[in-house]
Amino acid sequence: MSMTCRVYLLAVLSFRLALATPMLLKISYPADYDAAAVVTAISDWMADMGTSVWSLSGLRQGDIMDVPTRNAITAPSAKWKNATMPYLFQNGFRPEEKVVIMRGMKMIMSKSCFRFRPFRYGDSDFVNFVHDEYGCWSYLGRVGGGQMISLQRGNCIQTGVVAHELLHAAGFDHQHNAPDRDYYIFINYTNLDTEDFEHFDKASASEYTDFRLGYDYKSIMHYGRTAFSKNGLDTIIPYEKYARIGQNKIPSAKDYKKLNILYGCNEFL
Repeated sequence: MSMTCRVYLLAVLSFRLALATPMLLKISYPADYDAAAVVTAISDWMADMGTSVWSLSGLRQGDIMDVPTRNAITAPSAKWKNATMPYLFQNGFRPEEKVVIMRGMKMIMSKSCFRFRPFRYGDSDFVNFVHDEYGCWSYLGRVGGGQMISLQRGNCIQTGVVAHELLHAAGFDHQHNAPDRDYYIFINYTNLDTEDFEHFDKASASEYTDFRLGYDYKSIMHYGRTAFSKNGLDTIIPYEKYARIGQNKIPSAKDYKKLNILYGCNEFL
């Protein structure tokens, strides 16, 4: 084979490799982000602390990575085409960690037409699970390109955490930020540091909908009573006397129903 042919073949292979290499969104942490504090907080988290591990990730509302233009649940551009989310695993995930992540996907698929499948050549939008970033977090909705879901090794790699972050990626915000939340919960700002007030900002009614299903104390997207507390005392107090909030194990019946309405899963309604 002549030198010219070899150079041509190498150029073609390089071009094809470039086409096949997925493009990932650049992560933009807040200017004051304290990565070391996040890593320590998540490593030290225990289930009986009364708060969800993802709330410790140091981002907006704890675990939402922002892009310049925020997509919300009602924006058509935030939905995944054909109710399908392609995914990739960063190199280095252990087999047992992948099993947990797959369980999170299967949990969502078990009661919905929404599907997850491995990345294929030509996919322009997909999620990339990573283990070497800080915290448990996701973008809100489909934002275009390869968007990361961070699952810090250890406490972030749990089935419920995976399901929570996947629902963010599918387009769902936290329940306690719903526009009508003040009818259902009281936010006790006296137990919050001023810089944490923003985590309790209500979503705009023009961006957010619950599909008339009503507020959901049982949602996996609802934070617990002591979320972001500066003193261990309650920050979120339900008006319903015996309501339990902050479960982080499994999507609620309303979580599934909202997902099915959003993605037109009529056979599951």
